[in-house]
Amino acid sequence: LVAGGAEGELRGELGGGAAPLVEPVAREAVEVLVKYQGYIGQQEARVRAARKAAAAGVALPAGLSYRAVPGLSHEEVEKLEAAQPATITAAQAVAGVTPAAIERLLAHLQRARTMRRAVGEEVG
Repeated sequence: LVAGGAEGELRGELGGGAAPLVEPVAREAVEVLVKYQGYIGQQEARVRAARKAAAAGVALPAGLSYRAVPGLSHEEVEKLEAAQPATITAAQAVAGVTPAAIERLLAHLQRARTMRRAVGEEVG
């Protein structure tokens, strides 16, 4: 995986017939990429969704119980309760609230919307 004469140069520097150092590193990088490609794609989709929600100014319901959001740390719950942000954008600006917390908050809001729709369809 080393281009041109660089492989020979690496072997020469290492003293004779030593294998190039680049090949195992490159092989491992490819293995990791292939192994985790699905997870990486999911994470990238979550990041895009969070950015889209922030750009759209997604509103947070008044009186939202942050304690009911699975996965938020105690510190994040306390900071969000104290700040009472009105939008996802405002929640992102709260010091100590991580991007992962924003993802969890968005997922919680999506689940709540889905539940309301399902209940509305059953009643209506």
